[in-house]
Amino acid sequence: MIVSKKLFIKEGGFKDIPRMQDTEFTERLTSKGIKLLFIPNVVGYQEQDSPMSKVLKKIYINGVNLYAIRYRPNMFFLKKALFFISLPILALLKIIRIIIRHLMYQNFRGKLITVSLIPLLLLSGICWMSGFYNSMIFESGIRKDR
Repeated sequence: MIVSKKLFIKEGGFKDIPRMQDTEFTERLTSKGIKLLFIPNVVGYQEQDSPMSKVLKKIYINGVNLYAIRYRPNMFFLKKALFFISLPILALLKIIRIIIRHLMYQNFRGKLITVSLIPLLLLSGICWMSGFYNSMIFESGIRKDR
């Protein structure tokens, strides 16, 4: 995400939560009517150096926090029930979207790596969905642990 420094400071910057500060910030901006754009020619590279157990915990926390940040404030009972039932399909669509994006922008070697990681991506989707369900059922709010 790229925003001007002036806008970042004016809107109060990131909240003091260790996971998903960018999501909370963009939700805050869009709720105020500030238009955000996706610019695909800005590409970033991230290397994960944590053990897989820690990565899966982070993904679980992302699921918890996403519900608390984006959906909880306006989740009435019927909407919550529909969301609860459809979450496995949404998680699968999220995984498919990630795979497609990777395959679109990677070289051949990167595409092979992505295809080989599909089982881990599915496991990650289950962890994310578990966190989302946990937050939805227990209304636990934002998790502050890493």
